[in-house]
Amino acid sequence: MQNFLDGRAHQQQCNSDRTSSLCTCCCETTMCNENNMCAANAQCPPVSTAFSNGEVKCSDGNNPGSVCEFTCTSDGFSIQPTPEAGISRCLRNRQWSQPKQCCARPCPPYVPIDYMVMVHTSDAETWQTMTNKLAKSSIGTYHMGLDSMRIARIPFSGRVHLEDAITFEDTNININSSYFFELVKGQKFAQTEDGLVNIGAALNYALSVFNTDIRLRKHHLDVVIVTSDAQSDDEVLETAQALRDLGVLTFARFVGDTNTKEFNMTQLLEIAGDEERVFITDLGPSRSISSSDLVQTYVCNDICRYQ
Repeated sequence: MQNFLDGRAHQQQCNSDRTSSLCTCCCETTMCNENNMCAANAQCPPVSTAFSNGEVKCSDGNNPGSVCEFTCTSDGFSIQPTPEAGISRCLRNRQWSQPKQCCARPCPPYVPIDYMVMVHTSDAETWQTMTNKLAKSSIGTYHMGLDSMRIARIPFSGRVHLEDAITFEDTNININSSYFFELVKGQKFAQTEDGLVNIGAALNYALSVFNTDIRLRKHHLDVVIVTSDAQSDDEVLETAQALRDLGVLTFARFVGDTNTKEFNMTQLLEIAGDEERVFITDLGPSRSISSSDLVQTYVCNDICRYQ
């Protein structure tokens, strides 16, 4: 049988007594017939030497049989998504034995996320109840700062009440949960005299923030959660879609009784963009979103995406 040195597969006569018997072989007879390629010449995807917060050493580049060892060199960082991902071998199928790895700090408490909550309630009692629940939530267990999670809590009614808002700038520096919850407790219930609820205006504020701020923080997840006990008096779809087009993950949370006129599922879907991101709170067995669920599902379970 003729040897071929170009790395391509070729059809050859296999059995001399069967004229129609053909097989596909390549240059190395012991490394043939793998996806119509010469496996001896096949390579795995290149390994980047720019391994953030760590280093990588490979025994034979990205050639078959090469073993790459990934180690983290920065304090507090470890190999993710599992310790086993630190050793990866280039297999004959041209794939690495381990998924993409990275060096990251424990998630949680270090969560690369910008988390903006737009909040409206129709009365002061509901506002206070939601504030108390936030103080008891798992948010306090996360590290807050420019190198991890930033939280903005923006009250709105007929307009956005910036005079009483907690913005990303307030959590840019490293702060502890006690300080954050003091900021939350200082927020007051607010309502415009016309009694309107303009979620579209609130989303437009979020869009103005992420249109600029999103370019300053790479490798993190951007989230907007709209929480309200009333439907919106203005349009929401166009601005919510503009946020999603920027890569911002949008959620809608309705607080209250779904049997009232304030419950508008169509509008909630316009805000969230997906039924899986629409949540109902305080209705017994109905679904509810928590910060820990969001963090685990969308960030920590895929932490290497944000490194």
